[in-house]
Amino acid sequence: MKPIAKRIIADIVDELYGKSIMSNLIRPIYIERLLRRLLDGHWRYVGADWAGWDLENSVSRVRVEVKQSAARQTWSDGLTREGKETKPIFDIKERSGYYSDGGAQWVATPGRPADIYIFAWHPLFHPIGDVDHTDPEQWEFHLLAERLLPKAQKTISLSALKKLGAVCARSTDLSDKLEALLPELQPLKWVSDQNLETPLLDGGLLDRTSDAERA
Repeated sequence: MKPIAKRIIADIVDELYGKSIMSNLIRPIYIERLLRRLLDGHWRYVGADWAGWDLENSVSRVRVEVKQSAARQTWSDGLTREGKETKPIFDIKERSGYYSDGGAQWVATPGRPADIYIFAWHPLFHPIGDVDHTDPEQWEFHLLAERLLPKAQKTISLSALKKLGAVCARSTDLSDKLEALLPELQPLKWVSDQNLETPLLDGGLLDRTSDAERA
């Protein structure tokens, strides 16, 4: 890599992640990698490109989908917001399928392909000087098996997740609490999906979805 490229990349990293309050556009990337480091064992990050979930255990093959939100956003004090806190609402929309193998293969399995969801919530809003999205200790992590999420529902609030029995964890006990929930996730999604991969076509993979469905 040439020196100019290294300088540009360093500038981008500092501009996007060198602040205590991160934009909602780039915060998910940070949280997904934070969770990878908080979890003990054989967990790996698989959320790049068009992957159907964010973290996966390389031994058990448990799939984890990560969703995040924060009370304070970069625009919380704008003229139209008047200092209002963002409510904890998360996307749980079902999909028509998912991509595997780094986005190379389409698996036409409708629904939610992850076994368990981790909903990360940053509740601090005031005083603004104490709010730090980069601090693992300031985050709450709410764990819920996918099968307990309402079918055909697109979003869900934190209060609704608690009523469904979501387990709350902090950075110090997240790994233990996730491990305790793993027996409840059987049978795992990969078991039912393994025979539903899109067939090969002329030595390649048949893509049956549009670019819009990749988003």
